[in-house]
Amino acid sequence: MFKKSIIALLLGTAVFMTACGGSAPAASNTEAAAEETTAKETVAEEPAAETAAPAEEKADDAAQAATEPAVEESTLASRYEDDMARYQTVIDGLQDGQAYGFADISDVDVLLVADNVYDNLDGNMVAMKADVYCVNGADEVVKYGTVASSDSGYPLYVTADKCLMFGGNHKLTKVYVDIEAGAIITFEEFTETFDADGKAAYHYLSMDEGIDADVEDDSAHGAMLEQYETGTPVNFTTVGEAAAAAATN
Repeated sequence: MFKKSIIALLLGTAVFMTACGGSAPAASNTEAAAEETTAKETVAEEPAAETAAPAEEKADDAAQAATEPAVEESTLASRYEDDMARYQTVIDGLQDGQAYGFADISDVDVLLVADNVYDNLDGNMVAMKADVYCVNGADEVVKYGTVASSDSGYPLYVTADKCLMFGGNHKLTKVYVDIEAGAIITFEEFTETFDADGKAAYHYLSMDEGIDADVEDDSAHGAMLEQYETGTPVNFTTVGEAAAAAATN
């Protein structure tokens, strides 16, 4: 009887120990699952915080842009068109059908006045001939002279180095305005002439190269022509009733 009691006691202890030992992993899995869920929630919250920062920055940028004054984009051919008052007297005195244009010639403000203009078929109204007006050293608007092409295929152009260029098939001229001298100065020029027998002769002037002499071929003409073709045409605006009539057609 005593042995049976001892055996029963030992069996009860073993069952109790087995039950406790099996419950520990269950408790550990629950805690791990809770920790994993918490970690996922933390990771999920971080991108939201990161997304909020750029949104706030964009809002700040938009607010700053709204308070800044709008910058009006200029479509003017020359920066001097922003102040037409200096040339307004000349423009107001133009006759019906005359036209005016602006050009930045060697950083000098120039007003060009033409009696006749024509459509260059590229969106510009151009001229072969124009009077050149400029502000002199005494801040007075004066006429410096006249420039003219010999061919309608060569209207007045402004080159990349800010000179006025014009001419024809046998002559190209490149000039600038000298305020101190009060004159239009020829900077570069090529001329082709023919004798009675039709033989061509060439003359080339270049202030840059220090040349003013007859030359053997017309290579200088080709170089000047390239400058002309890469330039910008002077666009003219017609005044008076002629302009109004053209606008309605």
